[in-house]
Amino acid sequence: MLRNSVAFILFLFLALSPLLAQETAADDQTQAHADTDTDVLEDMVVFGPDDLKLIADDAAGALKIQTSLMETPLSVSVLTGQRLRDFNAQTVQDTLVYTAGVHAGAYGVDPRGDWSSIRGASPTIFVDGMQSLFGNYNNTRPNTFSLSQVEILKGPSSVMYGQGSTGGIINLVSKRPKAETSRELWMSYGSFSRKQANVDFTGPLSQDGRLLYRLVATAKDSDSQTNHVPDNALLVAPSLTWLPSDTTAVTLLLNYQENESGTGTQFLPWEGTILPSRFGQIDPGVFLSEPEWDSYDSEQTALTLIVDHKLNETWQVHARSRYADSSADYNSMWPSFPPTFLEDGRSLVRTAYVSDAASEVFVGDVQLKGAFDSGRWQSKLLVGFDFQDATTDNDFYYGYGQGGVIDAFDPVYGNVPTNTPVTDYPENETNQRGLYLSGHVKFDDHWVVTTGLRYDETESEVVGTGASQKDDAVTGRLGLLYHGDAGISPYVSFSQSFLPVIGTGADGRPYQPREGEQLEAGLKWQPQHGRGLLTAAAFKINDKNNLTPDLNNPQQRIQTGEIEINGFELEGQWSWYQWSLLAAYAYTDAEIAAANDGSQGNHVATIPDQTASLWATFRPSAWPGVSVAGGVRYVGPSWDGADRFSVPSYTLADLQIGYTYRSINFSIDVDNITDKVYLSSVLARGDSFYGARRNISASVRYVF
Repeated sequence: MLRNSVAFILFLFLALSPLLAQETAADDQTQAHADTDTDVLEDMVVFGPDDLKLIADDAAGALKIQTSLMETPLSVSVLTGQRLRDFNAQTVQDTLVYTAGVHAGAYGVDPRGDWSSIRGASPTIFVDGMQSLFGNYNNTRPNTFSLSQVEILKGPSSVMYGQGSTGGIINLVSKRPKAETSRELWMSYGSFSRKQANVDFTGPLSQDGRLLYRLVATAKDSDSQTNHVPDNALLVAPSLTWLPSDTTAVTLLLNYQENESGTGTQFLPWEGTILPSRFGQIDPGVFLSEPEWDSYDSEQTALTLIVDHKLNETWQVHARSRYADSSADYNSMWPSFPPTFLEDGRSLVRTAYVSDAASEVFVGDVQLKGAFDSGRWQSKLLVGFDFQDATTDNDFYYGYGQGGVIDAFDPVYGNVPTNTPVTDYPENETNQRGLYLSGHVKFDDHWVVTTGLRYDETESEVVGTGASQKDDAVTGRLGLLYHGDAGISPYVSFSQSFLPVIGTGADGRPYQPREGEQLEAGLKWQPQHGRGLLTAAAFKINDKNNLTPDLNNPQQRIQTGEIEINGFELEGQWSWYQWSLLAAYAYTDAEIAAANDGSQGNHVATIPDQTASLWATFRPSAWPGVSVAGGVRYVGPSWDGADRFSVPSYTLADLQIGYTYRSINFSIDVDNITDKVYLSSVLARGDSFYGARRNISASVRYVF
């Protein structure tokens, strides 16, 4: 069990002490050689991003070609390792709240996973450039302490990654071994009785610097905002990098996670949240399932292999693959839909749900990269092949109204379901094979053209039933940018996406994939000193082939639905002497452009029309070691999907105060300083979601 797992980190630290002593003695002998290897292989991104930067130069993980953001005709936001530390974000969705065009936490506080939207659509989550989540509620939540960078690629991105949404992708970059020795021990205590210990050790393992290691580990024992719901976690992530020659690097990453949580999201009724009730407002921490019985316990083991080899001065090979085995045991109860009070105005009928879900995934990506320079022309070419083989299994019991009745204003527990026979459903197998070609051409030191073309074949099969569906798609991308001498880069781009839709229509034919197209125009500016990056982008997205009711066949659906999204984004980062700033603004108009169910013209649910934020950090030179940071976040009104309810806007403030003395850093972080109670979203189906309450964390970090 994870309740006592914080002690595991301290044990790990003590167990490594002999190794650290040997490592210190070898540091002086290995450093010169390690630095040489880093220089030789710097173009291969072997060691990952620089953890100390606030403003990233590129997003090689998301773009697959190491290219300056200023010469990329796309909207890309990068949160560096230093930025993640400044935020002290506990979850991936928390890292995104200061990013333009991203709305995180639309469904409130939920320890089961991270929920966000980019430009009005849910993104696809990748880890180290490979898709990580397949299916629902069969995996662990990513641990932010294991990440060195978060990359947000906005808009349709199928030309690089295959099937996915029109919103884009979020690529989580894992921490990897470094040539320089660094050791970090981090302890924190916070709201909801959170106790957490983190370890991060890295450096050379051999005297010749050819073998590097990193060990990242986390143990967390915590409650959550929702009563009776824990939020415990254990992470152990060792990794090794082997440098057999000056042109080759092999990295192996192991990620083992255990999470213990439950149903933080309670699917509360309109009455008592967005609407008044006879008994007032429902408490934001109310728990409507059963203590001790309710659970979402997940486990994952993932092994990733990354190989880089420089063939010559022109060509190099980059290959990566991951095998992941995940499972989740899920017991829960929630108000039966639509959640409506009984005649007493306070009691709700509950639905019981029990599931045993698992996923087994093997993914990979092999790339051949070329770089050419002919004077006026500099070009980069990428040829790649990637694959996904995923098997998901979800055996479950769904008992509508089988959870008894509970009082939402004064819950009394003890009605635990005893008859929940789980049905053994067939496994689902999903396969994808993609071949892609991408080019980046710069001429006369100013004009940049990017192109991309991809062909995919996908197959989905219900094992043992003979039911299967095959799809194929061709997607592309084209961009033009002018990089001016003053550091100003205007650009235009076009990109596409596709997403298979499983099922058949009334004619018995399989549905066609959803198709997304985006037209974007923008402007980037980076001062010559490189301490700032300002971006502006306007976009128009069309998402076609959405399912909508077939009026001639009430039991069927047809693909005449369409969503149209128009928007504008501003994002700026600036670092100057004692100050650093991160500002963002986004306007998003997400509308149902075509539908047969009367929803045409409605706003897309949960998408705010405007968001704005500002984060500032001040490190006064007069007070060495002191840092004061804070932010303000505004989230505008959103709709329920039927344009019946508009969720009120809200503004939240965050604060961080830190002090560093020699190798020790002390910090206090406060999210939602005023402890504002607000609704993050309301849905037309009848339920509402509270947002995150105040969260205080005190930490001590020792680096040696």
